[in-house]
Amino acid sequence: IDEDSEGVREWTPIGSVDCRYEGTFDGQGYVISGLYVNQPEEDNVGLFGYIGRGGIVKDVTIKNSYFRGKERVGGICGNNFGGEIEGCINGGKVVGDKKVGGICGRNYMVIEKCEIKGEIEGICDVGGICGENHMVVKECENKGVVNGGSKCVGGICGINFGEIKGSRNEGEVRGTGEDVGGICGFNEGEIKGSRNEGEVRGKERVGGICGENGKEGRIEESENKGLVEGTGEDVGGICGINFGEIKGSRNE
Repeated sequence: IDEDSEGVREWTPIGSVDCRYEGTFDGQGYVISGLYVNQPEEDNVGLFGYIGRGGIVKDVTIKNSYFRGKERVGGICGNNFGGEIEGCINGGKVVGDKKVGGICGRNYMVIEKCEIKGEIEGICDVGGICGENHMVVKECENKGVVNGGSKCVGGICGINFGEIKGSRNEGEVRGTGEDVGGICGFNEGEIKGSRNEGEVRGKERVGGICGENGKEGRIEESENKGLVEGTGEDVGGICGINFGEIKGSRNE
């Protein structure tokens, strides 16, 4: 399924700003196939549009699906504000403008043990797992392709203000602008025990772990084994440009 698919019924995401999903959805390892959302002017797009406090979504796989929104777009959830997403896999395509992620567009709680096998495309704040992270992304893996435009593109998160722990990127990360990284495009939080093995390509501030590590950013015990290429300034194996702290990390 893609943008031009015909004869498909459009999916309505579960949960919204006014009616947040706060229950428990246990997929029990089952596969959901054929979801289609093509709403380029709508925010909070995904299987779930908005997960609220205490909401849980776990152990579900998405295949052969297409999600298109404007801001806060994800394969599992557009906006996670206080919930938990665990053990989910997305093999579909996710497209948006800002805050676009294979699992979740914007995360304010926990994403754990999730995996991406599809394609992610956006303009800024684009990540294989999460577009914009404010809390915890743990033990997640991206094997898909991440394509970003102007700024903040990463294999795990586009922009990180929280924690990224024990996660791995194997997919190709491509950005046409600045702040492009194998794990995170722009980091103002913590990246720990994570690894990039994918190819990373961008313009400026391009790094194997992080494109730009801000003043509050910390990178610890992480490594890059992937090719890093930039057409402009500030290109590095670990970090394109660093204003924060880097400890115990290496580029091979």
